[in-house]
Amino acid sequence: MAFTNPDEYAWRLFFFLNHPAKEGIAGKPDETKKFGQLDEQAAVVWETWALASGKDKSEVFRPDGAHPVSWDGLDRTKNLFILDENIERQVFEMDLQESQILDKTLKRQKNQLRRRRSRSKALMIFPPNASDDRQEVRMNRSTFDFISSHEMYNADGLEHLLAQARRTGNRSLITLPSCSKEVKAEWWPIDESQKTRYLWRQDENKQLWGLVSLHIITKDLPNWFWADFGHIDCESAPSAKTEGEKDMLATCGNQPAETKPVDRTTRGPNGTAGPSGLNGIRKETEGTIWANYILRGTETNFTSATGRANILSNPVLERFNQQSSCITCHALAAIGLPSGNNLPKDNRLRTLNQQPGTPDPVQFGDVPGCEAPSCIKYLQTDFMWAPIMLAQRQK
Repeated sequence: MAFTNPDEYAWRLFFFLNHPAKEGIAGKPDETKKFGQLDEQAAVVWETWALASGKDKSEVFRPDGAHPVSWDGLDRTKNLFILDENIERQVFEMDLQESQILDKTLKRQKNQLRRRRSRSKALMIFPPNASDDRQEVRMNRSTFDFISSHEMYNADGLEHLLAQARRTGNRSLITLPSCSKEVKAEWWPIDESQKTRYLWRQDENKQLWGLVSLHIITKDLPNWFWADFGHIDCESAPSAKTEGEKDMLATCGNQPAETKPVDRTTRGPNGTAGPSGLNGIRKETEGTIWANYILRGTETNFTSATGRANILSNPVLERFNQQSSCITCHALAAIGLPSGNNLPKDNRLRTLNQQPGTPDPVQFGDVPGCEAPSCIKYLQTDFMWAPIMLAQRQK
């Protein structure tokens, strides 16, 4: 279904991942409750997965590079709500800062980005209130166990895998199981009046946060399956009533036409899974807070059948660059040769000038005629940025 009916499959994932979770255990739905039944502050399934982000609170990438506890050892006696910086923005800004603008081509490209920034909020590199949103990255048991068993939880383990690949010539050394899944959730500060419209959580400082974006990736396909969900307050002006909702729309609601939501189950002449007159809304979500969330799009390949580069970007997750492609960007998640005490994130491929579509194999050292194992300049981490950006040195 991920390949033949991707939008329907995306919704089925959405229903499962946002089902009320069973208390005290990681990754299990509470079968005594219905979808949409939310007890205050009670977790949904994906919120009980292993926390990959969160810096020193991460359950996967420990600050000392230590081995994570076992999946069954994850403490789920209380909800773990820990927010972190947006990883996509970190990657983009690091590349922008580290790029040497020496030749005319790069200088012209940077000037073009600056001009775009002044004309369109959707293409802004450093948008206003860029630090207001916070991110949460979580992975299911299959992903967690693979990272644990292959020592991808620290920088030394990643570099060991690269060295092994260069010895054996195996570019597919890092290949996660087909049931692997990861979720990126973006949260935005909200006020009391907005709680009825959002999945909301409260942090240790009593600040309310509303879920504004949910990006789901699964290894159902070799190049993963990509589904992007968002809150309607980031889509249409008529939905904004309170000041908080208007602020949200002003920040993330200005997308180019190419990035407008596409959902074949609820939009267009063949959309039969949505209620009449409520385009973009699934019938199963009616009467719940989930009616405020829509499918923005899915991605299963780099290009269309005619060779046109696919674009899928989220107005919050990637609001600094709305002409991006999830699958292309994540294909560049690769670890390179270490230099001194640099961490993997300092040795990764650069993404700033990457265009949507099929990556250039030369970037990875995959050059025709070069069959030696040492030709592997970069080892892909199977579309996963989290190990590269979050893994620390072992101490």
